[in-house]
Amino acid sequence: MSLFLVSIVYVFSELARTKGIKVPVFSTITRKAAASNPEIKRFVTTPVSFATGIILALLIFPTPIACASIAVLTLGDGFASIFGKIFGKTSHFFNRKKNIEGTICGFTCAFLGSTLFVNPLKALVASAVGMLVECLPSPIDDNLAIPLSAGTALVLFSLF
Repeated sequence: MSLFLVSIVYVFSELARTKGIKVPVFSTITRKAAASNPEIKRFVTTPVSFATGIILALLIFPTPIACASIAVLTLGDGFASIFGKIFGKTSHFFNRKKNIEGTICGFTCAFLGSTLFVNPLKALVASAVGMLVECLPSPIDDNLAIPLSAGTALVLFSLF
């Protein structure tokens, strides 16, 4: 519930920011986070899609699967991005914007994090699916696609 409320406050503060009205804390954070982003003049959607992905996972999946899916999103996607920007040299042949080094790091972090919530075999499945979705070129925001695909894979895997 608190994530939803913070998201609502963010949406209103971001709307105000796009109209030139400064909202303490939120406008500063958004401006600094999006400084190199061409979206800076427009509404920055990433925090909303991130929160929505987490909220949907919590609403749709059983608790251990939801938590593992959120670990894949937060740790996998986050570390893939950071590590890829710093150390990435080899682009995926199907998506030149993503690199193999970031994907490997993201997979490792997602796997380690998701083992806190599900057994290692399920963590392996969730991490593999989540990082595959993360590196695929898609018009769907990966902050939504990663937890939903990882969670769906875990539910399907649990049936067998």
